[in-house]
Amino acid sequence: MNTAGRGVVLAIAAVILGAVILGKGFDDPNALGTTSGAQATPTATPSADGTDDGGATDGTDDGTTDQGATDSADDGTTDGGTDGTAATPTETAIPTGGVLHAAAEVRIMVANGTGVQGLAKTVSDSLVSADGYVGLNPANSTNGDTVALTTVYYAPGYQLDASRIAQTLGKDRIMPLPTPPPVEDLQDANIVIELGADSVPA
Repeated sequence: MNTAGRGVVLAIAAVILGAVILGKGFDDPNALGTTSGAQATPTATPSADGTDDGGATDGTDDGTTDQGATDSADDGTTDGGTDGTAATPTETAIPTGGVLHAAAEVRIMVANGTGVQGLAKTVSDSLVSADGYVGLNPANSTNGDTVALTTVYYAPGYQLDASRIAQTLGKDRIMPLPTPPPVEDLQDANIVIELGADSVPA
């Protein structure tokens, strides 16, 4: 065979060999950009909760929220960095004791628990004239005239009013109105002020 013939044969062999190699390459599952066989491992992308799962305890990034992952304590919502415990709601309840009423809407009774005559009337008149409370008839305490400490008792819903009256009197004992009350006739009072020895003028 002459030189020209050999060149033709080698060229044909090279074309066939190239076709075979290319054919095997498309069937190779590890070939770059292939569409057959196992899919290539995707690169990590940020998860839907706004943070990269790479540092979480669920291993690699799954591209989804961590609700199904093994986070420390999934709160059932998109994480956003709040896994662990649910947010504590802000307290907005009305304080115990209800609202602070206008003085003209509060009926007060002063009960004398001391042996000082006229002390209950003096205190009652002062609260009525200076602050505008509705004064009921003063009375004697059913606990006698040896009460040690002045106490401001309040009916349900009047705790804040009792606190204000106690502050006016310079006292700090406020309590719910007991049953029975410390007076014989409550006269539908909202507040009962039982005067003790600490209210007797020096």
